Amino acid sequence: MNIAFNNHKPVLLEAISKYESLISDGSNIFDGTFGGGGYSDYFLKSKTDVHIYACDLDQNAIDYYISNNSKSNKLQLVKSNFEDYISFFNSSFFDIIVADLGYSSNQLDFSNRGFSYLKGDEVLDLRYNTDDDLPAYQKIRLLKTDRELSKVIFQYSGETFSSRIGKNLFAFISANNQVIYVSEIVKSIEASIPKKFMHKRNAILSRVWQALRVWVNNEFDSLENFLVTSLDKLKPSGMLMVTCFNSLEDKIVTKFMRNASKKDIVDDFGNTEQFFEIITKKPITPSDLEIQNNIRSRSATLRIIKKIGGLL
Repeated sequence: MNIAFNNHKPVLLEAISKYESLISDGSNIFDGTFGGGGYSDYFLKSKTDVHIYACDLDQNAIDYYISNNSKSNKLQLVKSNFEDYISFFNSSFFDIIVADLGYSSNQLDFSNRGFSYLKGDEVLDLRYNTDDDLPAYQKIRLLKTDRELSKVIFQYSGETFSSRIGKNLFAFISANNQVIYVSEIVKSIEASIPKKFMHKRNAILSRVWQALRVWVNNEFDSLENFLVTSLDKLKPSGMLMVTCFNSLEDKIVTKFMRNASKKDIVDDFGNTEQFFEIITKKPITPSDLEIQNNIRSRSATLRIIKKIGGLL
């Protein structure tokens, strides 16, 4: 499928560009969520001799970028999950590791996989990698009870009405052996919302969509594994930069960086050493101008941690 992937704007690029001094000729950079290629393109243009290793789960995004950009021997772009791809590299290999955890505007607008509850005529698929596992509606059918679905919705979104929504969704999908469309899911969710809370409809739909997408793609487990591996792959003075788009994934990143920056006991005498330092004491958020130019950036938070010790 050839999709016009031409609508994506990289988020918080100006903030990331402030650390350009880390990049020198010969630097190795890892882009774990290539998407429209915004971060990688910036790094390619910033120095004459950098090596970028990038991955994305969405073959459509990769195909579009390759067909619309000149081939560069500085960029290695593969279809892979970031937690798997980064594990292939040696320890202390990268100067910068970046990950933008949001789905791209291209996926939202052009993927035909139901990433937006506004796309009523699309199938409820929600997979980044269509070669992997099952689409969302089929995966829901494999659940044994509505409580399992309610748990998924609450765990990955904190939605107050997760029990009602899970019960109705499970009943509808279980009774329907056909392909399930976004518009049908929206109606089922709307029927689960008490009338006095219908003014919160859009927020509730957004949370349910987030929960199902995270669950289908196993996003949080992949993130946790990626974070652990990333620190080992950083060179001394190298930085890990992670952009989040919801509070749950931001909590994962915040907790991880806080723990990683604690001092470790390094010998039998109780001496300690700090191997990592949090650069962003508070998360970096988009400026008013960036939000004005790209409304989807409004919930973004960027956190950065730096390797200050030697080999662990």
